[in-house]
Amino acid sequence: MTTHRRHVRSAFTLIEILVCIVILGIAATLIIPQMSNASDLQAAAAARVLIADLTYAQNAAITSQKTHYVKFTKGSDTDTYSVIDAVSPAENIVRHPVSQMTFTQKFGVGGVSALSGARIGDIELGTAGATTIAFDSLGSPSSYTSGAPVPLADPGTIDVTCNGFALRIAIEPYTGELSVTSVTP
Repeated sequence: MTTHRRHVRSAFTLIEILVCIVILGIAATLIIPQMSNASDLQAAAAARVLIADLTYAQNAAITSQKTHYVKFTKGSDTDTYSVIDAVSPAENIVRHPVSQMTFTQKFGVGGVSALSGARIGDIELGTAGATTIAFDSLGSPSSYTSGAPVPLADPGTIDVTCNGFALRIAIEPYTGELSVTSVTP
């Protein structure tokens, strides 16, 4: 009686290993460039917060039938904006609907962790030097410096930056519709 031994394969061949390496290389070249870094994630988080707050100010103006303002202040280490429902005779910062604290948001030093690396970039609100946007009782945006708000003729823009990555928030005239695009800072 003869016994035949079967040869059992216990390793991968060189061809199989090379095929796996090629597949991983192709996947890496497609996926790695699309992966986000911390800067663009932080700028996106800051842009979402700003959009939510602009939307809140617009909705508050419509529901209360009273003009609401978002005033931006740029500093050396910290940028802020506040939601205001009166500018004269004195500014009245509204209460945040969740925290019930004054509705002021900080970017940069002193901001919450998601906003600490982000900053407010260029602000273009129609009127030269304007850093305040007003929403009237219909929700229409206007530029405000002092006196009466001036309706936007072209989209107003606010840039949010973080370590070389920037997003631009555009505020459409008449409707106040908000959109976000990536820009070169």
